[in-house]
Amino acid sequence: MLCAAGSALMNYAAADITSPRSVLAFCMPPVFLAVVADRVAATMRRHVLGMQDGRSPWAVLGTAALYGLRLFLAFPSTCGGLRRWILAATPLPAAGEASAPPAVVRQPRPAIARQARNTMSATKTEKLLALVAERHGALADIPADQVSKIATALAPEVDLHPASGRTALLRAVRAAQSEAEADSA
Repeated sequence: MLCAAGSALMNYAAADITSPRSVLAFCMPPVFLAVVADRVAATMRRHVLGMQDGRSPWAVLGTAALYGLRLFLAFPSTCGGLRRWILAATPLPAAGEASAPPAVVRQPRPAIARQARNTMSATKTEKLLALVAERHGALADIPADQVSKIATALAPEVDLHPASGRTALLRAVRAAQSEAEADSA
């Protein structure tokens, strides 16, 4: 296939590229010869070796071209699928065992009631909300248009990304305001 491609490329260089007829006349013979030779070789291989399913290099090339197109059109999902395929095709060897590794059984996590944590074990989000309440008062009293400014200023102090801080603070402010409205009604 590589020789046929090289020959077609050299013939293309000699062709008049302004004329499609000239390009076809120069480039098609080596490609046609490669296809015919491949089919003859595949047929002979199946006949002599008694193979039922022979894969042609052209099929591999066609599959590679289709996956290249898919990679161009849907890059993230194609990369994810390729990663899963490679990991499934190359499993890790068992550590001294001939049997398959045991299946991992995931136990559901028990529902734990949220308890107030001390500041030493508080999450970054909880630290941010406590800092906001300390410096700006009750969360229900914070105007929604000030949430972004407050979170952007205070999130780095608790080692939290500003975008995560804005999301968490806005959610907490809205929840506090909804709770305050429900209590007043």
